[in-house]
Amino acid sequence: MASSVSLGFPLYCDGMTWSSLLQRSFMGGAAAWDTNASASAVNPLGGVFGGLGNPLQVTQAGTPNMTVLVNAGYCAVPNATQGHGVYLFGQTAQGTLTVASNTSGSTRVDIIVAGVSDTGNSSSYCFVEIVEGTPGSGQPATPSASILLAAVTVASGASSITNSNITDKRAFTAAPGGILPAAAAALPASAPGQVAYNTTTGTLQRPNGSGGWTGLASGSAGISDVNTDTGTGLTPGNGSRYGWGIGYGSQGYGGWWFFGTYDADGQITDQIQEQFTADGATDFAIDAKWGLAVPEAAADGSSPSITNGQCRILLLLDGTILDSVCLRCAASGGTAQPGDAGSFTYYTSAILGTTPAAGTHTAVLAVQTQHTLSGTLSGAHVGDLASVGTSGAFGTLPAGFLSALTQENCYLRVAAVSASTP
Repeated sequence: MASSVSLGFPLYCDGMTWSSLLQRSFMGGAAAWDTNASASAVNPLGGVFGGLGNPLQVTQAGTPNMTVLVNAGYCAVPNATQGHGVYLFGQTAQGTLTVASNTSGSTRVDIIVAGVSDTGNSSSYCFVEIVEGTPGSGQPATPSASILLAAVTVASGASSITNSNITDKRAFTAAPGGILPAAAAALPASAPGQVAYNTTTGTLQRPNGSGGWTGLASGSAGISDVNTDTGTGLTPGNGSRYGWGIGYGSQGYGGWWFFGTYDADGQITDQIQEQFTADGATDFAIDAKWGLAVPEAAADGSSPSITNGQCRILLLLDGTILDSVCLRCAASGGTAQPGDAGSFTYYTSAILGTTPAAGTHTAVLAVQTQHTLSGTLSGAHVGDLASVGTSGAFGTLPAGFLSALTQENCYLRVAAVSASTP
């Protein structure tokens, strides 16, 4: 049994005789993430390296004709034989490709690829080119030692190619430890410590310990525990009669007795919810932001008088209050004195025993009103009044109330921030 395995020359030693295989294996290993598809041989993830200028994107010519433009950019193309590394090259300036005419009577699909012709000598080269399809036969196969950039649909008799005829087919790659952008269905096997940006859901995802991605099952997007999206689960109970903002902190419709409960002060009403998945060891930052809060009586009463009204903004996790802010929101003689807008971030902590257990959790931004009752009116509107008209079902609204809230500006989001001891 061998007591050691010689791997040839390392980077960097004097007097070495280099082969292209060694260079592809060593340099490519540092530049492109390995897909972990096989333990027996390296298998770099081919694709385009991301950048601000839409690298290697294919678009129509400025004045559409039978040419297309290919943006400058860099890419990694794996050798056709697994274990033989990856080619690294780039197009340093925007290029132009000519699409062949089609007089066949059937639609043709061409593909644009970036590839390498490795002849083992100085005649080797890399390229970006059009692979012409067969009319009526769909998209042709991607050649060996190439990556797909775009598909171009060429109608019979077409005189120009526009962006509507071009389908972006780029897949992306990243260096080990870099964030890999990919659609949910295209995410490769995960590696410990690797983070991916799921372009389908717009969320960051981390390995789940089994080669997959947390929150991702059967190739479909789920809820990730690395989530920087704004909460979209709007659950405002019965909601505001006029549809203002994220709702109001009472039940019933504006407190009018013939619509239902009219005195709901103290009622906690969920407004926005955001679900996330925890592993039992990771802590989270939960961000909440809200717009101004105004007593409902300021809108529905001709001369309301609320001297000590209060609106409480709450952050809950699985029904337990984590944090809250109390706002004074009074109204007198039709003039509103709204509670201020604001925001805060709550950090879970293993020291405090608030690190979420493994499983799915729900963070909630809620509203609770206190002492806002004015006759049969209670509750407080939180958020947007910009789209509200000057009158409602019960008469003209006070101008001061309309000007109090100018934008909804309410959100809830959850993001993983650290790893703690379970």
